[in-house]
Amino acid sequence: MDNRYQTFPHLSMNNIQNDYNAMLKVYISHFRMAIQIYTKPKGT
Repeated sequence: MDNRYQTFPHLSMNNIQNDYNAMLKVYISHFRMAIQIYTKPKGT
């Protein structure tokens, strides 16, 4: 029981950090895509 309670916060913190990193990567990739779309010439 003790081990489970000791490791649980550490695991949850790792999961939160991984989710945050994944969300940041997705956000940056979408942001770059939007920049490429908006900076394209209107004629094409």
